[in-house]
Amino acid sequence: MRSENFAKTRLQVPVRLRVVYFVQIIFAYLLISPTFSTGQTYQVLTIDPLLSANSEQMGFGNNGKSEGLRKVIMGPYSVSHIDKMDTGSFRTKVKEGKEMSWGSEAGFEEFKIKRIEEKNYYILNIGRDADSAVSFFSVFSSVKKSSETVLSAILSKKTETSSTEYFDDSKLLLGVIDIKSDSVRWNFLLNFPPSRLAKLNNELNGYLTNGIDTMMLGIVYADVVKKSKKEEGRETIMMRTPRGYSLINKDNRQAAVIVFKQSSIYLAKKGENFTGGEIMMIGNENSPSAHMAIATLFSIILGIQ
Repeated sequence: MRSENFAKTRLQVPVRLRVVYFVQIIFAYLLISPTFSTGQTYQVLTIDPLLSANSEQMGFGNNGKSEGLRKVIMGPYSVSHIDKMDTGSFRTKVKEGKEMSWGSEAGFEEFKIKRIEEKNYYILNIGRDADSAVSFFSVFSSVKKSSETVLSAILSKKTETSSTEYFDDSKLLLGVIDIKSDSVRWNFLLNFPPSRLAKLNNELNGYLTNGIDTMMLGIVYADVVKKSKKEEGRETIMMRTPRGYSLINKDNRQAAVIVFKQSSIYLAKKGENFTGGEIMMIGNENSPSAHMAIATLFSIILGIQ
């Protein structure tokens, strides 16, 4: 009887779904097995080899929070002070309407949507050895808030009120960086549009400039590459995921990169050609002033995330 019931249950699964499950299993096997019979799979980060060979490389971490921002330590660089200024700060709430729905299970539901906008100003101090930098910057943030109305809580069939949700979170940073050992001021812009990724915003864009040298923000990717055994030299990118940020100089080369820990279990696998750690690289070809400006910008990116 048990086997008959099992057979009947199995037949109830649509053929289309069974095909999808089969394809998913095969694809997962291809990814998980670096020594698959038709080739070898490995991971490579999209980092300029010249930067890897000629750069200051360091790890990074947090040293607590101050005024809502993380105080970062990056190798010899350390954020010593963060101050949030009251002057010019504001916070507003704008109603953007309501969303209603009707279902057999939940019944009547109604949610009010508000956009919360906020602007704050910060001063950040960072230093290493005998040099240091001070950055003054503004942070404009915008987020949407969805919360259930009182009427919905009364008429709904649910036993509990739906929790408040926040979405479409975005940030815009504008600021300057003054280096102790250099009279030339650096300016920067960081634009964090809404992103589905929790830790790394793959839509981040911006720049760092002193009026002479300009560097644009880019994305560092981790490519899972499959090397063919049948055709020598042929490689196929199986998967591409964002792993960090880069600064691209006027020669269209990476001047610096920051790479985050890998969240994917597969990509974080320890073994040959696999890396799951955090690292920061600042090219030795950058001037001492640019070195400090890059470190300051990366500390702000790490602090705001």
